[in-house]
Amino acid sequence: MRKKSNVILSLLMTAAVWSVWPIASRAQEKVRYTGTTLNNPERHDGGLSPVMGVHNIQVMRACREHPSEANGGGWTYNHQPMMAYWRGKFYVHYLSDERDEQVPPSRTLLMTSDDGYHWTAPQVIFPEYKVPEGFKKEGVEGEAHNLIAVMHQRMGFYVSKDDVLLAVGAYGVCLNKKDHNNDGNGIGRVVREIRADGSFGPIYFIYYNHGFNEKIPTSRITARRRRA
Repeated sequence: MRKKSNVILSLLMTAAVWSVWPIASRAQEKVRYTGTTLNNPERHDGGLSPVMGVHNIQVMRACREHPSEANGGGWTYNHQPMMAYWRGKFYVHYLSDERDEQVPPSRTLLMTSDDGYHWTAPQVIFPEYKVPEGFKKEGVEGEAHNLIAVMHQRMGFYVSKDDVLLAVGAYGVCLNKKDHNNDGNGIGRVVREIRADGSFGPIYFIYYNHGFNEKIPTSRITARRRRA
């Protein structure tokens, strides 16, 4: 799928997701499941029966042959969409690489919608980040030279107790196609405020991986693998 020129980034609007919409408007009530049916993790659909009224909505279609602002510049690896509903608006952010998951350049894009059907053009919320020149990983061949970090995340948003919406991501490093961006040897985790007017706050590193700190980005360093 990644090698095709056209890649569709879709959102499966499941019943659980749609249930957030009315609940989110009530004061601090959390989504909860009260049934007894369990999913089957060995099946792509969990082995659950389809629910009438669920919609599959395409929010962006990438096209390498005709790149534009509306399709994320034609970058065709678009993955890990994360959704939030905050102050009457849907937010989705996702990883975007030019062609492949482990191959930089890489960044994180954000889209918003008032109704879940019509979406804004992607905006860069976590831009490309240059890996320190000469960076190495123990047991991995090669070293960084004019290398861009590879984005990763497993949680995309966080709403604070003060009702501040934060986007969350991580800058990892892939020295080659077989290297991993989430091996604990990357740069670190970042957050950025998304304001109600659509503007963004500064990007902050809230956690540095071993060997990195706020003074490291121009240093020559070697990252050691973490022991299991």
